[in-house]
Amino acid sequence: MNDQRKTIYIHIGLEKTGATSIQNYLFNHATYLQNLGVFYPIRFGPNQTALVHYSGKEKHTKSLYGNLDFKRSIPNKINEIIKKFSSSKCDKLLFSNEHLSSRLKDEDDIKNLHNLFSGYDLPIKIIVYIKNQVDMLESLYYESVKAGNKSDLNTWSEKFRYFELDYIKFLSPWENSFNKNNIIVKLFNNKFLRNGDAVEDFLNILGLQEYHYGSSNKNVSLGYKGIEFLRLLNSRNISNSLLVNNLLIPIDKSNKITMSQKMREYILDKCEKSNKELLNKYFNDKVSYEEFTSFSRPYNEQKYLTQDDILDFTSIFIEQIQHKNQQIKELQQKVKKLS
Repeated sequence: MNDQRKTIYIHIGLEKTGATSIQNYLFNHATYLQNLGVFYPIRFGPNQTALVHYSGKEKHTKSLYGNLDFKRSIPNKINEIIKKFSSSKCDKLLFSNEHLSSRLKDEDDIKNLHNLFSGYDLPIKIIVYIKNQVDMLESLYYESVKAGNKSDLNTWSEKFRYFELDYIKFLSPWENSFNKNNIIVKLFNNKFLRNGDAVEDFLNILGLQEYHYGSSNKNVSLGYKGIEFLRLLNSRNISNSLLVNNLLIPIDKSNKITMSQKMREYILDKCEKSNKELLNKYFNDKVSYEEFTSFSRPYNEQKYLTQDDILDFTSIFIEQIQHKNQQIKELQQKVKKLS
């Protein structure tokens, strides 16, 4: 099956580096991209979580969809995809899932992923976006509060253990399985993204920069007041559902929060040696340490809500819920008239 023109690309994240925007674009334009030589299989949905489910240990992947029978079926499904790719005029087969970088916890997991594709005698390229550890933690904190975290940003950042923030250590098992020369490391920072856009930058890697117009959709997130309000709900064991989050977004106009200056310095000091090695290894020092560690968010340390803030937020929040309930009642009445 060896065709020197054809290459498999696997985009592994990291999380909070535009993966959702990239995947939605690829999924929604799959047919168009196929005409341009990029085969993005859509049978698993916008992203290929199946690769994570197959490669990772159950304790790290059980929150994702899939059971044992599904896991056993994945090699056959991949084989069908590669057969279609091989018979097509496309020269690039692309997979994408950001959980590959966070749920594949050790070298055995990554080898499982490699072995899933190694029998096809096609070169494999790994694409990964990274950003400095302060920017990463400040972005991930919002997701942690949505998931029930009760800690403030500084405390949570200091104890962070979700995945490896030492990028040299993180990339090492990927290098061992796929070879360093097959790993494409990109910086997720507006200064280094093509036209400051994640999708456009990703298409540029594939040689398709001229085919994306407009900017990608950005995930809308809460400011410090909304995040703190959710954290207070968490601390009182009040369910913090997606509905609550979506109700808060339209009413929270506060700025994004950052960790303290002291904590920012602490995090970067811990990672300085590794970061400098990374820049030398993957960017030949074309990116300076100062550029890499420049923060995307202006300093705005986490503030605790005053009693007045809480009362105002609660009042507006209740009004939003009442408005939504009224909309639901009106919709139910319309449906009854149709029946």
